[in-house]
Amino acid sequence: MKIELLILLLTVGLGFIQLLIASAAATKVRGKNYNFSSRDEQQPSLKGKPARLDRAFKNFQETFPFFLAGVFIVMANDKAGMISAISAIVYLLARMIYVFLYVYDVIYVRTAVWMISVLGILGLYAQNFL
Repeated sequence: MKIELLILLLTVGLGFIQLLIASAAATKVRGKNYNFSSRDEQQPSLKGKPARLDRAFKNFQETFPFFLAGVFIVMANDKAGMISAISAIVYLLARMIYVFLYVYDVIYVRTAVWMISVLGILGLYAQNFL
């Protein structure tokens, strides 16, 4: 298996883990009945760590499609190489670090790590032109 595909698989796993943790944190605040309801009624907004877990997951959802497309394009063009492999690894590691920085409210560094994850995505696209 190419490293880019392995990293894609691990990144999907990271997404599932974020989903489960964010959902569990929200359930502690809103209660189990909320999960079984039709969610027609307005619920109190999340605060603190549960809110940050939710926002970190939403941010993952915003960047992941671009990462997925980058891996797909590299694989479809048979252009996988050192840059795309390193870029995929950089994206995954940055996204893992980003979650912790977001949950513990580490400003500035969190944004820098987000930018590093975007550079990982851009590296995947750049590999197609080399």
